[in-house]
Amino acid sequence: MLTKLSALLGTIVAILLVVLALWGWGDAVEMTQRADRPLAALWAIRSGAIAAFAAAQVLGMTYFVGSFYGRGKFGEWLRVAVGFVCTAALITALGLGLVSK
Repeated sequence: MLTKLSALLGTIVAILLVVLALWGWGDAVEMTQRADRPLAALWAIRSGAIAAFAAAQVLGMTYFVGSFYGRGKFGEWLRVAVGFVCTAALITALGLGLVSK
């Protein structure tokens, strides 16, 4: 029961991250109107959106797919690779956000 509840919560958080990433990517131009360097701010927001997409992929693979198919070596390797993509995009977003101010 607890496994199914954690799978449900992980899936809901993954869906919310995808919605947040789509909103951030789509409204990035409007959000950067008052920045000192709007192009850097634009790519900071879009890098954050990529990080949110990657985090949603990790959560989806961990909780949703893992509850149906179990965990294998390839799945674990794929989760680590996507985790690195998420980390790189998040660091890029933070760096560009600092530069855009």
